Amino acid sequence: MGAKQVSDLFLDLRKIPKGKDLARMLADEYVISQRLAEVLSDAKITGFKLGAVRHRAFFDDDPMRLELLEAGRQLLSQAERPGISKNSWGFDVWLNRAEQRDLVQQAWQENRERLQKRELGGRRNFSTWYQLLITSVPVSVVPPTKFGLEPFDEDFEGKYRCPFGHVAGLGVLSEVTLSRASWDGSDLAVTKEMVGVRGGVGRPHPILLASRKLRRLLTDHSVRGFEAEVAHLA
Repeated sequence: MGAKQVSDLFLDLRKIPKGKDLARMLADEYVISQRLAEVLSDAKITGFKLGAVRHRAFFDDDPMRLELLEAGRQLLSQAERPGISKNSWGFDVWLNRAEQRDLVQQAWQENRERLQKRELGGRRNFSTWYQLLITSVPVSVVPPTKFGLEPFDEDFEGKYRCPFGHVAGLGVLSEVTLSRASWDGSDLAVTKEMVGVRGGVGRPHPILLASRKLRRLLTDHSVRGFEAEVAHLA
């Protein structure tokens, strides 16, 4: 099953897709822009609330410019002795040898501290984002909806199915049909059943549902970052 979030959502706001009003994170959280929050609020859309999104930058995967770092300059100097150019593929091989490990780690630490200092000094103003939190009653999925691994493979052995019915499969293989009796009439909802698999930051997640009213609203306001597929009520 999915995990329960017990704090505000912390994201590296530098890496949220630009030019979007709705974005889905790696762990299946949804965040919306200030613009979309105003649209939903003005239209009195139901079935959700908004949570805070806090900025926390992660610099470990940012590019490292060795010439700007003390340890980096030492590495470049050592590579020059055997005639290894920093622009060659051989430099990467040399850099990852065990003999350079300590100096490389020192360079990464320097790079992290340099980027943190630069961000604090720059006082960057990021766009306002909110986490979309669904508050409506989960809606049950009913036949003929099909779940499975891929088209023509419905995972009959149940490798990605929960015996208690919490996880219906790895993915959806058909249009989704929902129980009309289980829908409380909210404009935003999620399915009771989840799809996906646990691994890394990912975990099984429900399917996000939008009413016809909400879909029309998003289209009329040219909301960026969403695609809708047909769901049926039965």
